[in-house]
Amino acid sequence: MKKIALTSLLAVFAAAGANAANVIDGNPLYMPKAGHFYSETALDSHSESTDSWALSEEFGYGISDKLAVMVGTGISETEGFDIFGWDNLALGAAFRALDMGAWKVDAIAAFNMDPIYTYVDAADEGYFLDKDLTTYTWTLGVRGGYVASNWTVAGHVNFNYANAEAFAWGDEGVHAWQLGVDGQYLIDSDWNLVAGEANTNWDIRI
Repeated sequence: MKKIALTSLLAVFAAAGANAANVIDGNPLYMPKAGHFYSETALDSHSESTDSWALSEEFGYGISDKLAVMVGTGISETEGFDIFGWDNLALGAAFRALDMGAWKVDAIAAFNMDPIYTYVDAADEGYFLDKDLTTYTWTLGVRGGYVASNWTVAGHVNFNYANAEAFAWGDEGVHAWQLGVDGQYLIDSDWNLVAGEANTNWDIRI
């Protein structure tokens, strides 16, 4: 299932091409069935300018009806590819810890790295896995909410640990809590409306 979306600060309108209620497109509580693959593509642009954009792709697979794994990546550019970035390469998993009718709760974990921090064409300079600029982020979180026949609303709470080395547990790094609320409404079998509150972050020290 593919999704093409134009992102503004608070909402995404997506032509989903959906044939059934609560397919992956924008559903914050989507969980693939055992043995099922999914693919989600997003094209985002700033609401005030189209010279900057980001393209991302996520592939997932349902190991069971309660456990799924994913891999994702994304690129971005600014000013006609003068500035380019390979923004992330992510691995993750989600486990459905609670499934009581319409109420769902998932535990999630992910690892993300930024292979190319920035590439500046004019200076012929890039930073591929630069030890001082590449960021590695570990995430643990919970997402949960209510899934109806044609709409979903969910909140999430994530804890992120970011560092310049993937396994530098003894370093201070950056610790941040991330909160957000997302919703989905299926207008009909062809149109899907997605809205989300911008994430709020708090940096903390442990």
